[in-house]
Amino acid sequence: MQDETANQLRRLNREFYDQYAQHFAESRSSFPDGILRSLQWLSDAPSFLDVGCGDGRVGRALLRQRVPNTVTRYVGVDFSRELLEQPTEAENPFPAGFELELCDLVSTEWAAGKGEVVNRAADEQFEAAVCLAVLFHIPGEARRRRVVDGLYQRLVPSGRAVFSVWQFLHVPRIQRKILDWSELGLQASDLEPGDLLLDWWRGGRGLRYVHHFDEAEITRLLESSGFLVEDTFRSDGATGDMSLFVKVRKPSAPSTGL
Repeated sequence: MQDETANQLRRLNREFYDQYAQHFAESRSSFPDGILRSLQWLSDAPSFLDVGCGDGRVGRALLRQRVPNTVTRYVGVDFSRELLEQPTEAENPFPAGFELELCDLVSTEWAAGKGEVVNRAADEQFEAAVCLAVLFHIPGEARRRRVVDGLYQRLVPSGRAVFSVWQFLHVPRIQRKILDWSELGLQASDLEPGDLLLDWWRGGRGLRYVHHFDEAEITRLLESSGFLVEDTFRSDGATGDMSLFVKVRKPSAPSTGL
């Protein structure tokens, strides 16, 4: 995908989430089973990175102790300032050690593990991470790989993570939301296989770029960054299977032979 097209799609998604931040946050106020199941697998880790955190609902889930946890350090990063600034529920303000940060996940600094992208500390690493409903908004395979590489760099050896991507082509209601690329002045040849344009009708009309993964593609992407895939499952949505979750682990440090 050409940089010009990718930048257009990134702007489209940023503008969407900034414009509809409140409506989007309201539509995601609950904690689906897939998220809770993911947190149950990760919640014994003391430090937690939430990549594409939105308004920080995963952090709120940890605070509510909907799952047993020992998390004392939580950092959420997202590219939408408006989502990050959605008010945290008054009864569950973020305590010390829980923070949200503005971050461009597609930047070269993120992929290299450098720069002021996670709590302004380039060398901070985490025992656990999630990247939920994020990768399909990143245009172009190379840029998606950059996001995954950056998360990999921020996990300690043997650190665990869960990624999720939407699965919606089998749902007629979502199929009706798919638009022709001419809405953006683009042609199908400008995009990559699996790229789609979806509309939104809550609080106004918005457009979003998404990439539809199958299980083989998301597994291949994660393994190409070095992750070991441990399990996959489907959950959530009206049909109970509208998100694909992938549990991964970063390999342990190489043996020194001592």
